[in-house]
Parts: sequence; C-alpha cells; structure tokens
Amino acid sequence: MRRPKVPMRWMLAALIVWRAAAGGTADGEGGKAARIRIQTYDFAKINEKALTRVEGIASEIFASAGLNAEWETGPVAEGRQLGNDFSGSNGNICAVPLASAQVRVQFLARAPSGFSPQALGYALPCAQFGIQVSIYLDRVAAVSASTNATYERVLGYAIAHEVGHVLLRSSSHASSGVMKAVWSKIDWQRASFMKVEFSAEERELVLVELRKLPTD
Repeated sequence: MRRPKVPMRWMLAALIVWRAAAGGTADGEGGKAARIRIQTYDFAKINEKALTRVEGIASEIFASAGLNAEWETGPVAEGRQLGNDFSGSNGNICAVPLASAQVRVQFLARAPSGFSPQALGYALPCAQFGIQVSIYLDRVAAVSASTNATYERVLGYAIAHEVGHVLLRSSSHASSGVMKAVWSKIDWQRASFMKVEFSAEERELVLVELRKLPTD
C-alpha cells in the first residue's frame, strides 16, 4: 500500500478505509449531552441539501455517545489560511489535552497523487492549530458506488470517525464500531441501514476530555 505524501512520523490518523473485496441522544455528565462544535470548510462544493443530511447522520452518531454536535460552515477563504499542524504527536496518544470543543473539518474534491488508495482522508488528532480533519470526496463516492451505503451515509461516518480521533486524542483504532480501522463491504452494508456507534469506553474517554475544558 502506498503511503500518503505527508510526514507519517507524526500523528496522522488514517480515516476509515475499506476493502473492495469483501440516525436518541445519550446523556453526558449530569444527564446533559456534552456540546461539540464542528466547523466545516467545503472546498468541494457539496450540495447544500446533501450536506444537511450528512450533518444529520453524523449528529445521530455523536448523540449516541452523549454529544450534541453543532455545525457551522466556515468561509473557504478562511480555510485556505488555516494550514495543517503535523508537529503535535509522540506515538499514538496526544501529549496535550483537548484545547477546544471545536473541530475543524475540510472537504476536498480529490485525494492527492500517492495518497493511500484505500483511505478516505485523515485526521491530525494532536494539532494545536489549523485543519484537524481532511476528507476526500472522490474516495467517499467510490465507497458508496461499491456498497449499499449512500454517499451521505459514507461521508457522515467518515466525519464521525475522524472527529472521534480528535476527541479521543489518539490515532489508535478499535476492532469494531465507528473507530474500526478497516471497513469491509459488509461493514458498509450494515451502516447503510443501522447506526454504528462508539463503544462505551470510547464514549467515556471523549466525555472525560470534554469535561477538562472550561465551561462557557
């Protein structure tokens, strides 16, 4: 498998990958869902109605983990100036806690030459500035075309998985659920008609990170 042309010695969590062969709110601390803010930068010009559906799908996944996702569309010009921070990792776990409940996500039309053929994108869980999640929509479309999962569902799960890396402060993956590393065709077929969730341990780890943040 070819590696993406980015400094892999730093923490770069690969997005859900797939093998061609092969939307109730849970409560956080005190019975209230924890709030996260997702700022999106759409360089691929996704249809507005489709993007609304994508956000709804991802919000349902976050809700099952006790998270209330709030969405905001950021100006593309602003997104171009944010850059990427590849410098914040020592191994699989971030050395510093979550700085903010805001996660910045960009949608790009095509994966660059040399990027891992199976990866939909990547996350930078330990980034202290700039874009934390990048998703390539040509890869999303390829998964949708080869499985029963709609484009919106594939993108919704891609967002949930990568934002999960940021909230968990880790590039590690699980053997099942939203944070599974390699999704087979069967996994995507399952996700097409039922909700795949974070594990109970992942939910608690995310809530622990969010509880460290100052209250508004």
